[in-house]
Amino acid sequence: MNLLKRNKHVEEHYKHYCSERKLGALYILCMIKKSILVLASLTAIFTMMSCSFFKAKPQPIDLVKELDLTTIDNYPEFDTCADVIVKKQCFYNTLTNTIQQELDTITLMQPVVKKTIVMYIKINTEGVFSVEKIEAKNTLSKELILLLKNKISNLKPIKPALKQAIPTNAVFKIKVNLKSN
Repeated sequence: MNLLKRNKHVEEHYKHYCSERKLGALYILCMIKKSILVLASLTAIFTMMSCSFFKAKPQPIDLVKELDLTTIDNYPEFDTCADVIVKKQCFYNTLTNTIQQELDTITLMQPVVKKTIVMYIKINTEGVFSVEKIEAKNTLSKELILLLKNKISNLKPIKPALKQAIPTNAVFKIKVNLKSN
């Protein structure tokens, strides 16, 4: 009981010196205590307010950025390759053979014995064929290029290439031979 009275007496004495602006050790201690209380209060307030700024906000997924369209997961599929294990090889073989068969039906008027050309064949998201580019050692006539493009674009559509189960455009480079009759 006596200890509580004594603490109250010291506390009142302390408040008296803090309220007066006397320069002394007790006043300086009082000012330090007030400064610490103010700093602690401000720190607590800023910490509570700023917690919401440091929380990670969910970022929307940008499919264009996340989806690497330079490679494909599944090659386009001809009906003949549906049950084959090595689909890539089956696709290339069937594509080359199909295009070669179409080109063999073309009658060339030019006296060419055998001419190898490189074709860049695009298969779009619906499986439709088109010619992106044709390369040959010698220039080809515009009529022949148009005829080649028409032959390729008239091929029966196939299942398109897939990237993460999404149909995607794909371009394939193949070598074929032009023969004159």
